Amino acid sequence: EEVDSVYYNGEDITAQVSGNLTQWLTEKSVTFSQIGDTYLVISGHGSDPAASAFDVDNCFTSGFTIACSDGLKATSSGWEAYGANSTLDSAHRSGGGVGWG
Repeated sequence: EEVDSVYYNGEDITAQVSGNLTQWLTEKSVTFSQIGDTYLVISGHGSDPAASAFDVDNCFTSGFTIACSDGLKATSSGWEAYGANSTLDSAHRSGGGVGWG
C-alpha cells in the first residue's frame, strides 16, 4: 500500500504529492490544472508482510480510494484500472499500454 508514482498528462508529478507515500494510513494529495482528454495514473504496490508470508495476492488485500475537489467521484464513469505483478512500465505509467479496464 505504497504510492510508487503519480503521472498526469504523461508527466511525472510524484514530487508534487504531499503526504508520506510509504505509509498507507496517511492521506496524500496533489493539485494540478485539469486538461481534457488526458490520464491521471497513480501506481503503487502492496507491502503487507502478512500477505507475503501467506503468499496472498496483494490485489486482494490492498485498497485505493480517491476524492476530487471538482465534483468528480470515484464512482463516476471513465475510471480504469490496470494490475501487474511488477513495477509498471513507462507506457502504463503515462496512461498508455494495453490491458486497462
